Order: sequence, then structure tokens, then C-alpha cells
Amino acid sequence: MRSFLGLIVIGTAVLAAGVAGIPFFLGGDGTLLPHVRVMMLGTVLAGLLIWFAAFGRAISVYWTGMLVNGLNNYSLSRLQMVGWTWIILGSLAAVCAIRLWTGHGATALHIFIPDNLFLALGISYASGVAAPSLLSLKAREPQATTEQVAAATSRFAEQVQAVGQIAERPKGQTPRFADMILGDDIATAGTVDISKVQQLLITVLLLCAYLMMVVVAIRGGGAVVAALEPGLRDGLIEQKALLCGFETAQQAREKGCGVNWSALPDFPSTLVTLLGISHASYLAFKAAPRAPATGS
Repeated sequence: MRSFLGLIVIGTAVLAAGVAGIPFFLGGDGTLLPHVRVMMLGTVLAGLLIWFAAFGRAISVYWTGMLVNGLNNYSLSRLQMVGWTWIILGSLAAVCAIRLWTGHGATALHIFIPDNLFLALGISYASGVAAPSLLSLKAREPQATTEQVAAATSRFAEQVQAVGQIAERPKGQTPRFADMILGDDIATAGTVDISKVQQLLITVLLLCAYLMMVVVAIRGGGAVVAALEPGLRDGLIEQKALLCGFETAQQAREKGCGVNWSALPDFPSTLVTLLGISHASYLAFKAAPRAPATGS
């Protein structure tokens, strides 16, 4: 409990430095230089990471406890959910703070979030819900034999126990990051799961790519920091992506919807498609039956 409270205090202090301390000491006259805006983003993201570490310590003995699933393994699905939440929430908080310190206090929260970001986040959370559900079905299958568990233990290079046809690490053992690319079944425990490898690589690639998009956008200012360009604003209203609570695009346009709004960088539709295919392949491979292993 002491370490949890300590991390919460440290994380809060870092977040406060990102949203208030840095702009207060390094900003001036309602303007923030590009490197100051990037520092605010980095500090906010660091504060959120410390908070996540605190939550992990609260539910387990590990700082990375948010990534550990019920099988005492590091979970790829949890990594994706935490990763997208971290980047989107951190970017939103940083942009809000930047707007607050650059004269948009009354409309600091008027930030448009592109639909593709919701799709990316939704895909990750849907997969995070579906993956353990699929494993629970295999956990109800006939219990693996002693020989099958012994073969899995030999491949895994540490003790495992069977829950139906699922391999579980005993609670007293330490999870390994390699769990994110190893099979979950008794038949595949200790072997590389290619569906996990492709999803891990694509997830890391897309998270890094979007983070760089946010950094470049915040450094450059423009619609992310100041206001949407009239053409972009009209386009969003016409597509009914931004209506500000009005029923029609005409009403939204007449009432000045989108004026003094900013927007997070859009996530390209092709990358959303890639993310969806990656998750679908991952879940299909996880659902596929495995022939019980009888040897190492």
C-alpha cells in the first residue's frame, strides 16, 4: 500500500509538472514554443505511466501488474489496451493543457477526436474481451494428461499446470515478457505463437507511428493546438462527424459549431484496417483447436 501511494503521489506530481509547471516556467504571454509543447506531452505521458505502475502494484507485486492476466502470464491483449489508452488519454490531456495555456481556457475541452481513433481503441478492447473468453472455452475441455503437462513443462522450461487444455503458470512464479509471444494451450506452451508475433509487431508499429504523429502535430501547432481550419471544420460538419449536439449540419454551421475547436491527429483508415485484420487473425488462431502434445 505504501509503494502504491508513493507512486500515485509521484505520478500526480509529474502530471502536474506537465500540465502546469512546464508551461508556467517556460511559457509566456499566451504562447508556448514548440519544444515546450513537446515537453508537456512527454511529461504527461510519463505521469500516466507512473500511475499505471501504481495500479499494477496495487493488484499484484509487479509494477507491470496491469499486463498480467488470470493465468499469471503477461498478456498481449492487455498490452494493447493499456498502450492505446495511454497514448490517446495522454495526447488528449496534453492538448487540453496546451489550449488552456494559449488563451483557449473557456474552450480547452473542445477537442475533436477522429472516429478512427475510437475504432482503434474499440478494436483493442473488443479483442481484449474476446481473447480470455476464447481461452475460457478451452479451459472447459477435458483435462490435459500428466504426460501432456510434463511435455509442456519441458518446452516451457519451468513448471506449468493445466486448466482444461490451457497452460497456467503457478501463482508463486514470476511472469515473463516472453509470454506475449508464446502459446497459451498445453499443446503449444513454450513454443512461439506466430499470430501473437505479428500482432505484437503491428501493435508496436502503430502505437509508435501514432505517437510520432501526435508529437509532430503538437510541435507544429496548427489544428491540434489552435483551431480547425474552416475547410476541415466544414467537412467534418458535412460528414456529421462534428455537430456539437445539433441535429443537422446546417444548424451546427449556423451556430458556429467547431469554431475555436482543435483536433487530435486522425488515424489513417488503412492502418485501422490493418489493425482489424491483425486482431481478427490473432483471435481466429487463438480459437483454433490444438492437437494435444504427447512429447517435447
